[in-house]
Amino acid sequence: MPPGSQESPSLLLPNLQPLKRVAGRHWFGAYRNVVVCYWAQICTPDELRSLRASYRTLASEGKTTVSVLHYVEQGAGLPLPQSRNDLVGKSDMHLVSLGCVGVVLAGSGFWVSALSSFTMGVRMLLPAGGLALRVTRDLAEMQPWFAEQHLRTTGERLEPGSLDAWIEQARTALVGE
Repeated sequence: MPPGSQESPSLLLPNLQPLKRVAGRHWFGAYRNVVVCYWAQICTPDELRSLRASYRTLASEGKTTVSVLHYVEQGAGLPLPQSRNDLVGKSDMHLVSLGCVGVVLAGSGFWVSALSSFTMGVRMLLPAGGLALRVTRDLAEMQPWFAEQHLRTTGERLEPGSLDAWIEQARTALVGE
């Protein structure tokens, strides 16, 4: 920063470590015990298995509680019925290790309403009180809740602006390569 400048220095935020990328479909990354999933296309049962493998990788590194942020682009599509069944059938095995789950449905219209209903339907099928889950349409709305829940469940504080930086990293990695 030049002498006499009134701008504050930019905060250097940690980058996510890439876990999995499928060109044009999704990108998963992690930093410590946060997993970020960027979905350009809605998940298939195979992609859910890949995501669960990412959780196992983190668990093998000694991370006992993981928070997950899903960012779903406008128009990514609706999940297949098998994906819903896999989510409900497998989610209970992660309840002990999931700190919180945030879902950002970027966009508006019928698609967002349908996907939001799908997500809430999955939550209703899980054991009561077992998972801190929030669905929003905006990353800015998600940030304070996600940071608070992550701190409460893991004891680790997230830097302000982390989620914005991580979503931008994921978007760039997915479309930029």
